[in-house]
Amino acid sequence: MDPTRFRIVAGQAAHDQWEAAKKQAMANGQTLVEVQEQQSYAGRVGAELVHSLYGWSLRYDSGLQNFDIIASSRRGDLDGTLEDAIKYAERWVAHDRTKRYAWVRREAETEDKR
Repeated sequence: MDPTRFRIVAGQAAHDQWEAAKKQAMANGQTLVEVQEQQSYAGRVGAELVHSLYGWSLRYDSGLQNFDIIASSRRGDLDGTLEDAIKYAERWVAHDRTKRYAWVRREAETEDKR
């Protein structure tokens, strides 16, 4: 992930490890899709903090998990603030720090502060 556009809010070490493995596998001839499927089957799970009309939510960042919602302010899991969503993401990542990470688009953070 381009750090000028995205910020890892939890699980930086796991993210870095999986990204390095992805780059190595692709250098050895695997396609991005093959690598993503293998990493997903091995338990790699990323989540994105997203901002909507209802406030901040946490969802899976891959179609391999159908971009399902993990926690949302609309359902009442979160209070709608970015701070609460980050705290939730940190707790979610803590369940398996070797395989989970969470991130946010810097653009979304900026828009939320307006």
